[in-house]
Amino acid sequence: MSSAPDPLDGQGSPAPSADAGASPALPPIPGLELLTLPQCRDVIGRLAAENDDLRSLVAVLQERLKLDSTNSSKPPSSDGPGRGNRVQRRASKRARGAQKGHKGSFRALLDQSKVDQIIDCAPPSVCECGAAVLAEIEPLRHQVFDVPPVRAQVNEYRLFSGCCSGCGKKHRAPLPPGVPAGQIGPRALALIGTLGTHYHLTQFKIRDLLAQMVGVDFSVGAISQAHGKVAQALAKPVDEATDSLAAAPVLNMDETRYPREGTSGNWVWGAVSPKLAVYTVLPSRARYVIDSLIGEQPQGIVVSDRYAGYAHIAPERRQLCWSHYLGCGFILGSGGELEAGSGAGRRATPDKASLPTARSRMRAGRPSAAKAWRERAPSLHASRSFRAHRASSAGWW
Repeated sequence: MSSAPDPLDGQGSPAPSADAGASPALPPIPGLELLTLPQCRDVIGRLAAENDDLRSLVAVLQERLKLDSTNSSKPPSSDGPGRGNRVQRRASKRARGAQKGHKGSFRALLDQSKVDQIIDCAPPSVCECGAAVLAEIEPLRHQVFDVPPVRAQVNEYRLFSGCCSGCGKKHRAPLPPGVPAGQIGPRALALIGTLGTHYHLTQFKIRDLLAQMVGVDFSVGAISQAHGKVAQALAKPVDEATDSLAAAPVLNMDETRYPREGTSGNWVWGAVSPKLAVYTVLPSRARYVIDSLIGEQPQGIVVSDRYAGYAHIAPERRQLCWSHYLGCGFILGSGGELEAGSGAGRRATPDKASLPTARSRMRAGRPSAAKAWRERAPSLHASRSFRAHRASSAGWW
């Protein structure tokens, strides 16, 4: 005759239910029979809290499953075969074009004082029925915008020379001030620089465009030299803009690889302030590049990612980008403190995360955490928990 299993040894199994159609009974919690009433209430409270957090975490994971190329930065190739192509997703029962009752949009007419030429068009004097046509006083205004024929302006400077009657020294007339020694004038230099930078045209395309549109046939070497002259002309204002970055009240910085001409060691650095943006291509991502752009001790707040090159900036002068808080697993505790997964200074992963993010707390109906996020987020860079987190995570910050 076997004795009843001890609930504390974990070896017993619940007896099968007498009703075959009923739901299977849940296994008992070992040792629950020996707990006092206050201890049972504590266990129930902890299980309820854990269940609430798990529900919130499931809600977050379900939201991630809904992300695709239409509502996130994911590429269309990641949608999978079941999503359908973009044409199918945009299919609509409405007819193409403007709908009935749609408020039309049109280009406003220029004032007559800004029009280059006014041409009056008279109606026919006799109608098809044979009666005379009486002209109205107010005409229907119709304006046509066109580009005038573009032709390069070519100026020839004739430099006369002479010889001194006394010593025989020869003299030649200098070029007027502002006239370049080369064949490309200042406006053409500005156009070439704009086409190569803002519009990202290659030197071959710039050569072809000038030949077809303006009638000027420059060589690729001349286009390349023009880019160098533009860079020299802009060197001083660019240096002045870079020197002003250290005094900006708020400065957003980031860098990314710039593979070009078979090399992958170049980096594009961007420093954006409320009134100015500076972009430069440099062959390094080291800390000295940051110091050369904004100085060793910037006066304003520097917003950046978790790259270790920014770790020398004082905590009260640095703000981690909020997108990296949520995108890299940073979570907000119930008291509004910044946390990272299961331990300080560690990145949260889906299998280790024990608390939901601030967004999921807000959706789960817990406004206290959302309120704490709104109140504390602007000053996270100066909070004590943030400084402790930076110190403990210096290995990868």
